Amino acid sequence: MNPNWQKSSYRSEGNSPAAFGTLIAALKKKPAPVSEGAHDDAPFHLRCADTVVTTTRHKWNAFALGVRAGEFDHFAATR
Repeated sequence: MNPNWQKSSYRSEGNSPAAFGTLIAALKKKPAPVSEGAHDDAPFHLRCADTVVTTTRHKWNAFALGVRAGEFDHFAATR
């Protein structure tokens, strides 16, 4: 698998690394995600202040498990 990465042109460079590091730290403290069954591919919205992330529960759980496994630690180390 060779995923393509594209950075949004709307992304500000300012506080993003610190915010991402905070997200990673918070996810590592939470219990591992579990499947919700039939609703895994339904739209899933995460909101924090003025930021909204829309994904699926399946994709979010995969991301959260990757965070717990340390796959994104190098991003958080840049803050």
